[in-house]
Amino acid sequence: MDHVDHDTTTSATAVGVLLAAAGITPSPDEVERFVRIYPVLRAQADSMYAAAFSGEALALGYDPTIGFH
Repeated sequence: MDHVDHDTTTSATAVGVLLAAAGITPSPDEVERFVRIYPVLRAQADSMYAAAFSGEALALGYDPTIGFH
């Protein structure tokens, strides 16, 4: 597993919010594991997003009617 610097408190908060939003109540051992691996999963997700848009100019607005008549 890659090493990613991430504050444990921040990871614990994020994991808690995500689990609560999903309505999932895992065991304390499972939560501990989620907190431990969260920074790596977050970094992987961020890198996928960044790769998809690298070199692209981001639009400040989007009008879905442009080009369709």
